[in-house]
Amino acid sequence: MFKSMTVVNDHNESLTIEIAKPFVTGYNITAIDGLGPVTATLWHSESATSDGYHYNGGRREARTITITMLYMPDERHDIETLRHQTYRLFGTNREIELIFENDSRRVGTKGHVESNEIAIFEEQEGSSITVVCEDPWFYDASGNPTPSLEFSSVEGGFIFPFPSREDGMITFGEISTTHSDIVEYAGEAEVGLLITIECNGAIRNPAIYNEDWDQSIIIYTDKVEAILGSPIRAQDAILISSVEGNRYVRLRRDGVGYNILNAVDRSVVWPTYHPGANTITYLADEGVDNIVMTVEAQTLYAGV
Repeated sequence: MFKSMTVVNDHNESLTIEIAKPFVTGYNITAIDGLGPVTATLWHSESATSDGYHYNGGRREARTITITMLYMPDERHDIETLRHQTYRLFGTNREIELIFENDSRRVGTKGHVESNEIAIFEEQEGSSITVVCEDPWFYDASGNPTPSLEFSSVEGGFIFPFPSREDGMITFGEISTTHSDIVEYAGEAEVGLLITIECNGAIRNPAIYNEDWDQSIIIYTDKVEAILGSPIRAQDAILISSVEGNRYVRLRRDGVGYNILNAVDRSVVWPTYHPGANTITYLADEGVDNIVMTVEAQTLYAGV
């Protein structure tokens, strides 16, 4: 069951309209179009020697959401106030955020308002609002994102205050040789990753893989040294984004960020999450146990 729509304008002003309680806000949403999967444009070519077409690729179109709502004036909301409030919340050519909630999902998207058409002289006054969302996917707005992966060469083993072994030694931590883990990604679209590598010492040529999808990125530390004038050292951090449209590789040292994209191997296939199981592995030619790595991602959905 569809529960509510929340709009947040570019001044961070927001309004939540509950479908079942229109008199709370004075707006009765009667229809919302564009909440399902967007249309894809497919590219085909013909062959003189075979039937049908050959599929060459495709792309998903931008999402267009159309909101139809009626004004419900009462002693708290006069008709003029309701109309003028839509000008502020749904200002044309302004960016807004829309959050939709039903029984199983709370998802959001951002877009620009193309039109806010007002039916002033109709018996039942209202608005028809069109929002063009450049990204065809909805992001998870539930507050429960895809769990982040945390890799460390030291696993906690606290057994305190009493000794845990016959020889009287207390175990505080154990060295782990596992540099791989599996994440179950519940989204419906491939999504880019935010990867942080914390360096506890010298490392050489760290590499990160999604083994299930043959994706990998290798950072050549001799090229990093050529860029920075010194090798990677303890307390350095490497920040990687494989998010489409915002890909980067940076090194953070003493609070200053450096672009080290030129240190990445030329055959990089940016690691991402795909729906289902993803085996994420990190390796290094030297110093792999000096790496503490975290992987984070949004959860993307095709529709509400």
